[in-house]
Amino acid sequence: MNTSTVTRNIREVSDVAWIRYDELAVDSSYQRPLIGGHIAYLKADWDTLFVGVLVVVERTPGRFFVVDGQHRWEAAIALGKGAETVRCLIIQGFGDVKLEALHFEKLNVQSKVRPDAVNKSKLSRREPHAVAREAILRSFGLTTDPKVAGSVKSLSTIEKIYNKDEGALLTQTIRVILNSFGMEGESLTQNIFKGVSDFIDRYRDEKAFTEAKLITRLKKFGEAERLRSAAVNYHNIMAPMSKATAMVAVMLNSYNRGRMQNKRLPV
Repeated sequence: MNTSTVTRNIREVSDVAWIRYDELAVDSSYQRPLIGGHIAYLKADWDTLFVGVLVVVERTPGRFFVVDGQHRWEAAIALGKGAETVRCLIIQGFGDVKLEALHFEKLNVQSKVRPDAVNKSKLSRREPHAVAREAILRSFGLTTDPKVAGSVKSLSTIEKIYNKDEGALLTQTIRVILNSFGMEGESLTQNIFKGVSDFIDRYRDEKAFTEAKLITRLKKFGEAERLRSAAVNYHNIMAPMSKATAMVAVMLNSYNRGRMQNKRLPV
């Protein structure tokens, strides 16, 4: 089949063709980072029969980009099989890298794709909420890029916090964490982000709550690890209380300690 003559709409059945590995490419702007161990596994036990079908998009006539199957493609290239052909499901009609990125997300929504890979794809296609979250993080010298210093450790938690009110809670949470613990140790982990955001979300509208007081109290723990450790101990004592609830309880006890009754936050 001459793939360059196919002009079907993207919503119709895509075409299948055998294409040389060295005629394919990968767009790293939205693809997940390569997993070296997986490539090594594929290379060590390579079997053409089990390569299966790669999903590719024909961005322009004769230019094919792998949307699903980049590890198999990378292994084949590393093994010097560029001149060999592989069966490909060809999708046409995108005409926009942003749509390719969106298709990558949809293809992988049921598989165990790391949140950072999905987030990278969303940023590539300029998905508004992903861009807004990244802008908030960068305003504090943080990022969702796992390869860069200041990378947050739980994108799913960051997304949930952002979705509470489209950024206000996330902004305040980051400000409190950084002013209390800096960026060191466990400061940027899921437990700390969730615990601090849950506390703020629960009490920020209370008259007795001030951000400055919360920061002052959290600083007394010295570092984020000690807050997490105190929450774990409280959870063990108060089981079946959840760990998240235990974190809020520890912070509440610290916040209220030594304060007059009318200046305490409610339990």
